[in-house]
Amino acid sequence: MHAIEAIEKMYEKSMDELHGAKKYAKMAMGWKPTNAVYAKMYADMSNDEMKHATMLRDAAAKEAEKYKADESGEHVRAMSTRWNKMYTDITDKMARIKTMHSSMAM
Repeated sequence: MHAIEAIEKMYEKSMDELHGAKKYAKMAMGWKPTNAVYAKMYADMSNDEMKHATMLRDAAAKEAEKYKADESGEHVRAMSTRWNKMYTDITDKMARIKTMHSSMAM
């Protein structure tokens, strides 16, 4: 698999993990008033998904840095611009989910 394909696949998978993290965080918040055990279970699941997303984001970032170091030219600048947007998307979504986590405070 080419570096750019790997980076894009890791981005997609990271966003999938963040979608799951958000879903589980919402479930935790829904259960919080009535069932602390379920709320904690879903909060833990949300945290696990966040860890997976972080691992994927970090691996993609390393791949992007390696690609920039090994290659040159316009395609590298285009990939770098694309990666910067992907990284921002992931980081912004993570921040919103972390805000949800702080309101769960389990």
